[in-house]
Amino acid sequence: MVLSAAKREKDFYLSKIEKSRAMTEIDARMEKVLTLSNIVNSEVLYLTRSMSACLKFIACDLFINYKSMK
Repeated sequence: MVLSAAKREKDFYLSKIEKSRAMTEIDARMEKVLTLSNIVNSEVLYLTRSMSACLKFIACDLFINYKSMK
């Protein structure tokens, strides 16, 4: 009787340890995904700003050329 209770208690704690390790691994994977996501988002923001600056330059250049043609 005492042995079976001890075995149940041991199994209970081992299962808790396994769950804790699994949650730690899940958290690590989620942090990695979020880090990669932040890198991608910052690159997209940089490219968007760069494209916006290029389009403004092109628009100004076209406007100046249009005015000089008149």
